[in-house]
Amino acid sequence: MKKYSRILFYLGLVIFLGSLNFYAQSEPINLELKKPIEREISNTETHTYKVTVSAQNYLVIGVIQKVDVIVTVLDSNRKKIQEVDNPFGIQLAETIRQIPETDTEYFLEVKILDPKSKPGRYTISLEILRLATEEDRLRMTAENLFADADVLANKRTAESYKLSEEKFQQSLPLFQQLKDKRREHYVVDRLARIANNIGDKKKSQEYNFQALEIAKQMNDKVFIARSIDGVGVGFYTQGENRKAIEYWTEVLAMYREADNKNLIISTLNNIGSAYGNLHENAKALDYYNQVLEPARQLNQRLLESAVLRNIGVTHLNLGDSLKCLEYLEKSLTIAREAKERRQEAMTLNSLGSTYSGLAEEKKAIEFYNLSLVIDREMGNKFGEVGTLNRIAYSYYKLKDNQKALELLNQGFEINKGLNLRNLEATLQYQSGLVYAALKDYPKARDFFQKARESFILMEAKLQKQRADYMLAQIEMEEGKLDEAQAKMKPILDFFESARKQFIQPEQRSTYFSTAQTVFETYIELLMKKHQNGDKNAASEAFQISERT
Repeated sequence: MKKYSRILFYLGLVIFLGSLNFYAQSEPINLELKKPIEREISNTETHTYKVTVSAQNYLVIGVIQKVDVIVTVLDSNRKKIQEVDNPFGIQLAETIRQIPETDTEYFLEVKILDPKSKPGRYTISLEILRLATEEDRLRMTAENLFADADVLANKRTAESYKLSEEKFQQSLPLFQQLKDKRREHYVVDRLARIANNIGDKKKSQEYNFQALEIAKQMNDKVFIARSIDGVGVGFYTQGENRKAIEYWTEVLAMYREADNKNLIISTLNNIGSAYGNLHENAKALDYYNQVLEPARQLNQRLLESAVLRNIGVTHLNLGDSLKCLEYLEKSLTIAREAKERRQEAMTLNSLGSTYSGLAEEKKAIEFYNLSLVIDREMGNKFGEVGTLNRIAYSYYKLKDNQKALELLNQGFEINKGLNLRNLEATLQYQSGLVYAALKDYPKARDFFQKARESFILMEAKLQKQRADYMLAQIEMEEGKLDEAQAKMKPILDFFESARKQFIQPEQRSTYFSTAQTVFETYIELLMKKHQNGDKNAASEAFQISERT
């Protein structure tokens, strides 16, 4: 019995030790100057190389990739000292640079970035190996700052983003001194990402335009396309959806010319999102439906999660909460499996909004609070303000107006540092709702009028109609029925026109149901006018009721 137990123990130990390394290791291959090596790699392999470098020599190794790989550099003791993965994927080569203080041996491990990716080929080459010059040393100082900044940015906390920004800023003048436009673009692009991630959308857009100008100076299509894409993102996050569509449509043509399937479908999803924000829901669904199946075929799990969320939100805009929940639950599952916290937070927010639409406010607040934790954990000020506004809306619906105002004031305070029109407008609109509930109509009117002005500039059609509707309600409460009626008529026309854009009858009816409250309010207004002696009001009320 002991003999069999011992055999089972050793067998289990072998299985355990074998399971510690998912990637199949290979014996190191020596790299030689100007002798490139081309190989195919699968997602279960790690290809290992080594190179001997004398003290104070400048080493440059390039990896041209047809499948997206990540390269890890280790010292002679196999301790990791560098990890290289450029943000452009297979469009650009990975570059490794080192200057050792003493004679040493470096090891390089190459593996596919996405463990679920199909096998592909790459070429690795020892490009430079010579005594380092002062310019080489300057470059290494810049590269080390850049690498440290990248590591900090990938930690995705408020503190790490701050430290990362500092190091990127330190590296920028060094790359400019070296006249390295490519690296200068990398730095500015990263700074734009950091600003976007912490919610400083205005600063991020400034960096995006700076990156685009550098790309044009380089006359490099890959860099120009990425920068145009970034500018589109910047306009989108600032609520400038028409401008976002303009830039994304331009870059979509460039991605199609390059036959970059991953970037094609991600851009289609972006354009769909912009149309969704403009409440052109039929166009939004058309773009999303072009994305979903290709995303699955390409195993783009994060994009699949994003487009499922977007489809869900579109169905919510159409008034179909149950269909929305179905898509959002699928999106959340994928986001959590991928450990993509930002996508998880966005989907949690969408789930909260959906439950709020179903009048399940306590459940909505639970989802919002889960999202708020992630926003604060990541230092995402933009997301934090949006989530605070949503929580405030739920407390408003629960008639806890003081709690709602407390949360809105937190949002206004954070947005002082961000100075973003779209956030300010939503906070103003929500504040108007709360003050209207408290019957403080002068304050409510002031907030609604300010929000309305911003919605017009943002081309946020539905939000503008909602602000007009609330201003009309205030006129009704104050007994100004003619003024209220003048404001209500264009709102009714808007919802009628919006309903007609949908081909499917169920789309028309679900979207129209969201306008039901507006029609009911207008009928109530007409009946009040009838009671005040308006002879035509009752007839018009009957006609409106027939349309609903």
